[in-house]
Amino acid sequence: MSASSSLPASPIEATSPDPASDVVWLEDAIQEWLHKSGVTFSKQTWESSYAPSFRIFRELVSTVRRPVKGESGTVDMLDIPVRDLTRQSIASLHDQMKLLPPRQGKRSDGVEAPVLIAEAKAKGLPSPSARNVLKKLTHIAPCIFWLERKGYITADVRMEFELARKAAAGAASSKKIKGSQGTGFVAFSLNELQRIFEQPGFRVRAMKHDWAYWAPLLCLYLGFRISEATQTHTGDICYVDGVPCIRTATVEEGEDGAVVDITSQTAEDYLRRLKNGASRRTVPIHPKLIELGFLDFVSQVSGGSSESRHLFPKLTWHAKSLWGRKASDHIGKLVRSAGAYVFRKKVPHSLRSNFSQAVQKTGLAEALIQRLLGHSTGAMKDEHYSEAEYGAAVPAELAVSHLAKVDFGISVPSWADIVAWRKKPGRP
Repeated sequence: MSASSSLPASPIEATSPDPASDVVWLEDAIQEWLHKSGVTFSKQTWESSYAPSFRIFRELVSTVRRPVKGESGTVDMLDIPVRDLTRQSIASLHDQMKLLPPRQGKRSDGVEAPVLIAEAKAKGLPSPSARNVLKKLTHIAPCIFWLERKGYITADVRMEFELARKAAAGAASSKKIKGSQGTGFVAFSLNELQRIFEQPGFRVRAMKHDWAYWAPLLCLYLGFRISEATQTHTGDICYVDGVPCIRTATVEEGEDGAVVDITSQTAEDYLRRLKNGASRRTVPIHPKLIELGFLDFVSQVSGGSSESRHLFPKLTWHAKSLWGRKASDHIGKLVRSAGAYVFRKKVPHSLRSNFSQAVQKTGLAEALIQRLLGHSTGAMKDEHYSEAEYGAAVPAELAVSHLAKVDFGISVPSWADIVAWRKKPGRP
């Protein structure tokens, strides 16, 4: 559906914008976040997925109209001074999002969100799915945190947004159909793992990039998702009962659809996300990773600083894959080069299946395995009484004793070897 002169007028009455020179408008703040915060979108991802969510956000919280110059001329746009956003604005946003009619394959770029809601009420159109509402709120979440960091909005506005997102996640979760998931990812055979990790491509790429060495190993030996492995910070390394452990993220309110880290002052940190609340966990570091030099690598990155630093700062953030795009592509190429790839079956994510099955063979309790993987066990005891300050409670000494029994039979150079090779003249 495209814009035309026959479109109904917006229910919002046109008023004159505040002429004060220090006014920061929401649309301008969004553009500042998009271009200056370090986020990265492909043109297609932004235009087809994220931009509509931000447009709806702006239109549903707006209080005035103002002329805005764009590439195609001046547009009369619904907008609001960012300082005027309140908790009531966010609560109303969530309520109105639940009234937006589904697109049903039709674009509505030329019709403002309040008009769409009015049309939906008049025609008795269906409401959007709970997951659709959650998706839109999740899209704008990093911008909300950035707005607070910049001082454009207050903490209570951000907190109201988190409450709205948490409520949306709860509604989406209740609508899930049990048994609707696919058959899952197939673990690689031990022979395939050897071909993946022992091929020259693994060592050659590792000599160029730290993440190319550690990300695949963190996925295999800890069962991490690629996004979890690549967003790790030095501050995520800790000790539980004397056992070296690693946290997936340090977060507040971890039960919504996209848990955002808001405890650090770095731009990278508040863009960290977890798949869900159960993904927040602290797990023992596999002894093999320590043997290969992981803790030495962390110390090297930290440089003795108490400030938490991204382990892989040369990676770039992307809206969907977070910090994991390059690592995912890298592991995918290794899998294909090893002749192990099977469409939607044997893929980079299969490394988690290898980890899960290997730990099962050690006899560790299933509930603990699920916590190591960042899965919800569904049990009342686990959901309500097994939470610790650092995430899902995992008895570190017991878990690491089982992890020590996990051996994938692969031979990879140590981190010290990789560093030494980097210094050799004429290296590839």
